[in-house]
Amino acid sequence: MIKGVLLDLDGTLIDFRDVELEVENSLCEELGKKHGVDPRLLFHLLINTRMKHRHASSRPIDNSRRVWFKEIFELLGIKNENLEELEKRYWKMINSNIKEFPGAREVIKKLREKGLKIGIITDSDGAPEFKDERIRKFGFHELVDFVLKSDEVGYNKPSPIIFEKALEKLGLKPEEVLVVGDDAPRDLPTPKSMGMKTVWINHGGKSIDGNYIDYEIRDIQELIEIIEKLNS
Repeated sequence: MIKGVLLDLDGTLIDFRDVELEVENSLCEELGKKHGVDPRLLFHLLINTRMKHRHASSRPIDNSRRVWFKEIFELLGIKNENLEELEKRYWKMINSNIKEFPGAREVIKKLREKGLKIGIITDSDGAPEFKDERIRKFGFHELVDFVLKSDEVGYNKPSPIIFEKALEKLGLKPEEVLVVGDDAPRDLPTPKSMGMKTVWINHGGKSIDGNYIDYEIRDIQELIEIIEKLNS
């Protein structure tokens, strides 16, 4: 019997990934012109830096765009750039343009009507204020029992610590909880190993061979049918 649901935020409730890439492309074009660097090189370095930090560490600070740009600028010998202002602009551009996925709000409300406990668990942006702004924009914090950011526990996914804390907040056993995320390798293996059920929202029709995925959907509105099936 499923009594609780843990939802990822970016890419699951919020249509985040495409906007993120558009903003990064735009900033790399601007920075390339300003510093006489090929924007394609800047973008390539940004993607590589992201992947390096995401796979090397579970520390919230490793998601800081200020850290990423600092490394890139040092590599290219760029010195006259205000990293704090650049990071603020980066997140302002993203937070101004993102939208929630159609039906996300309605799905949460339907789950609440079914008596389920609901939490949102989300990785750090490197500093909590940027994520807080995004959460307030859509008001998801008013629809769920809690929002747990990795800044609060000191570890990003896939560390078990954030999932352990989420279970504690739900007050439920692992087998009573369903975890939903779009980034399957980060969002789902750990909760699956802890005994939770997992749902992958596969927006792009990608192919992943993972025994940690119990259910695969393309639209968050399909989640209701899965819950009803599991609890029938």
